[in-house]
Amino acid sequence: MSKYLNGLFALLALQLTVAGWLYFKDAQQGEFVTTPILSLDAQNITQVDIQQGDKQLSLHKKDADWYLESYPELALNSTHVNTVINQLSALKAVWPVVDSKASHSRFTVAEDNFVKQVTYTLSDGTKQTLLLGKSPSFKKLYVRNSEQDDVYSVEFSAYQVSADADAWLDKSSLAVGDITRIEHNSLVLEKQNKKWQLATSITPQDSEQEIDSQKVQSVADTFSQLSFITVSAQQYEPSEQLSVIGNNGKQYTFAFTEQNDSRFVKRTDLPYWFEVSQATYDSLADLKLEQLISKPKQDETPAESLSE
Repeated sequence: MSKYLNGLFALLALQLTVAGWLYFKDAQQGEFVTTPILSLDAQNITQVDIQQGDKQLSLHKKDADWYLESYPELALNSTHVNTVINQLSALKAVWPVVDSKASHSRFTVAEDNFVKQVTYTLSDGTKQTLLLGKSPSFKKLYVRNSEQDDVYSVEFSAYQVSADADAWLDKSSLAVGDITRIEHNSLVLEKQNKKWQLATSITPQDSEQEIDSQKVQSVADTFSQLSFITVSAQQYEPSEQLSVIGNNGKQYTFAFTEQNDSRFVKRTDLPYWFEVSQATYDSLADLKLEQLISKPKQDETPAESLSE
């Protein structure tokens, strides 16, 4: 009896081995074809609406550029926008995890119970909606086409799709590169022959004062690398203003203010205030003449802050 059972187990193991080999052989030959979850061409998408809880966000496409409905003047991180839209609209799967409407809530992809909802509007006005559910494992996500009952498990990280505007904005939008002139009240600094100096025709310069060109260049570099944390929904009164001119001859004026423990910058060609780090704020708004002079007089009193 024992030998008979051992023989049956051996035969079963052989059958499982052969079945597994045939399965992978067929899969390699392309018999298991993946199918798109949505039926659309990313090039025809003109609007993307994202809902996450009580938050909603709309991305619109004009010509080849995307912008936020809530902040139409601000540039977006185009690489991030195109990557997410293309990846999400092109999701494919072999077969569904479940195919019954009763299971939608369990995977949080129901019409009234989802983690995130992404609706695509195409150039012909038609819409397609993808419901994003819970994550079964790392970089995995349950999704469902709202027109179907099938629920799929796909490779995608849910954090990439956000209803927060900050996730899509180009945080370097305020930066101004190749600065050739910095103006603050009566102080004017110019870059000539790759060296910074006081514009003596405007700012009286003591014969014993010498501007440290590297220190001024550090300020200019801060403007060229200027990055914000978030956009403020509030409007403030500026406490300081400073203007710079790029090598294209265009002038940009920056305003500064502190509110409680936060620091904000506004470029006056844009209607918003932007929160920045303390280090960035201090290096620009708290600029002092004495910080830029390499050889001050030995007996002179400390220079006053530009803000005074």
